[in-house]
Amino acid sequence: MHFAPADHPGLRPPGFRHSLYGTLVVPRPIGWVSTISGDGVVNLAPYSFANLVANDPLCFMFCANGEHREGGPKDSLRNARETGEFVFNLCTWDLREQMNETSATAARSVDEMAAAGLAPAASVVVRPP
Repeated sequence: MHFAPADHPGLRPPGFRHSLYGTLVVPRPIGWVSTISGDGVVNLAPYSFANLVANDPLCFMFCANGEHREGGPKDSLRNARETGEFVFNLCTWDLREQMNETSATAARSVDEMAAAGLAPAASVVVRPP
């Protein structure tokens, strides 16, 4: 199938719910990005646009699309910028329900990890669990 992006605003050909660019890399693992705000609130959010992009120096990235409903960047990006720290963990099939729960839009004051019934594990080098 030929797909010309210029012919399809939003990069979605007729009949497709999402952009075809999201299917260029499959399977695309989903993982959690955990952060802590400057006020100490834990944020946990699933990301499928995340990957190791270099190994020397080690460089890992995640892409926080869109904005928070309260305005400004999403908590993961905001907290990572504010503190310089984040943690990434791959989600496993047995945690799929909790992963879905953490994808909900929540107020900045909500600890999504606690709301999903997940127990934090302390990190060795950084603050976010």
